[in-house]
Amino acid sequence: MTSVRDYLFKYSKWLIFLLAYLFLGYKLVTFDGYEALLSHFAAVSFHDYLFLVLVFVLLPLNLLFEALKWQRLIFGLQPMPLSLAFRSVLVGQAGAFFTPNRIGEFPARALMLSKQNVIPAIALGFVGSAMQMIVITLFGLITTVFYFSNHASPFLFSVSTAAWLVAFLLVLILVIGCVLVCGHYKWVCERLAKSKWQWLNRLAEGLEHLSFHDAWLILCFSALRYFVYSSQFYAMLLFMNVTLTPFQAFLSIPTIYLLVTYTPSFAFSEAMVRGSYAIFILSAFSTNDAGMALASILLWCINYCIPILIGSFFVKKSL
Repeated sequence: MTSVRDYLFKYSKWLIFLLAYLFLGYKLVTFDGYEALLSHFAAVSFHDYLFLVLVFVLLPLNLLFEALKWQRLIFGLQPMPLSLAFRSVLVGQAGAFFTPNRIGEFPARALMLSKQNVIPAIALGFVGSAMQMIVITLFGLITTVFYFSNHASPFLFSVSTAAWLVAFLLVLILVIGCVLVCGHYKWVCERLAKSKWQWLNRLAEGLEHLSFHDAWLILCFSALRYFVYSSQFYAMLLFMNVTLTPFQAFLSIPTIYLLVTYTPSFAFSEAMVRGSYAIFILSAFSTNDAGMALASILLWCINYCIPILIGSFFVKKSL
């Protein structure tokens, strides 16, 4: 006999997508930049449209690297084919959409697994998220220092010098900590399992199923995905006639992603946050503020709306 808990577990994926669609509909209805977008689409050349095509071409690659990360994360817990990992990532996009700092992404993904593996899988998901943040932080801090040293006012840079030194020390400690954890992986898992904090016990339960080799693969997939979605952003900026050289893009885009990552927000408001940072950072290279903001919003629509729509189709098939 099917219990109420089983029904909740089965249909919670639909609840996630219902909330995602409601938030998405609200954002699309209240968006006031349609006139500017349509004017731009009518004015751009065929050559410019190739940059937009590149953004769409890179989207499956972006999702693929995230699916490969998820597949390796839970391989020791519950092996799954890449196709199911891909569907889980799409479902996770909906869960991330309406939760603060995307914290609902991994619980939503875990719903595609067996019930007994949900909690450990959520813990492993946050490990994968931490690895992505490590990549964003390492690249972002390097480019941020170079950017502000060359393009910020002397006063602003002198005021923030101490902050940069503290940031680099924190990154150095982070790297050293990662090396030590990797070198004493089993010992760390044992200590976490003995902790009085339940969430640390759950984390240990998940980490026990993650090998050292898989951890390095996940870090590599994180770096590849970072390169892909940074390239998407660059291509979208070029499509919106925000002219940047590759070096300017190298300095500015990782800096924007660093600021976005450490700014508390909801996924459905991330486009506005990213647009604000884009105008702030890219104004050193371009005066096309409208193009910067619209590029961020359009990229958000492609990287979030399309996966949510496709993900809802896969959820329907799985029920």
